[in-house]
Amino acid sequence: MKMEEFQPAVMTLIFTPNLVKEFGRASLREGTADTAIDVYTQAIQTTFKPTARAKSVLEFEERWSKAIVRYAKLYNVILRSYIERLGHSHFRLEYIKSITQAQHDFQKLSLAVHDLSDLYQRHVADSINIATNYDEIFQNNEPQKLDRVNALLRESNYGITLLYLILSGEVPGPLWVILKAKDQTHESLAEIERTFRLQTESRLSGSLKGDFDFFLDARGK
Repeated sequence: MKMEEFQPAVMTLIFTPNLVKEFGRASLREGTADTAIDVYTQAIQTTFKPTARAKSVLEFEERWSKAIVRYAKLYNVILRSYIERLGHSHFRLEYIKSITQAQHDFQKLSLAVHDLSDLYQRHVADSINIATNYDEIFQNNEPQKLDRVNALLRESNYGITLLYLILSGEVPGPLWVILKAKDQTHESLAEIERTFRLQTESRLSGSLKGDFDFFLDARGK
């Protein structure tokens, strides 16, 4: 497993179609975000639409599990695309700023906005908590625990993104798929929260800074 795959901060941000197009736009030349947009469009077609079209719970669960792994890889391609164009420091600032922008995209939904916003807030808080405790976990030689919570964070990222795409009309899906995706996402977050006690106060930029540094440094190794 690559070192960067152990890093929880790289799955904190939920990309919406709008956010993928707007990410770092003020600092990017026209057309330089095309790779990220193309990869995200590919992700919608290959990882989100098939799950939303599932005809049974069993088929949903099989497609869900496979799609999480595929989307995590495509998600990292999107991040690297922006890193290469923005540079490490600027990318980090844009990433943290976009966490708030994603919340604004969720608030524009007229359906189930409170449920989705709650899941997203928990997702961000959990990823901060994992990042804050990363050194302690690593020093205690618990790579299996870290591997597990990262897998859960990737699952919640995928689930929240799927819910947004369906609720916004970007991807068609029936009500039972929405409810199933919500339950799966809730369970992944609940397991994280059973593993770590959330801190009452966390500063987003401070908590994620070192974690981003590790991810960015790992790219060149």
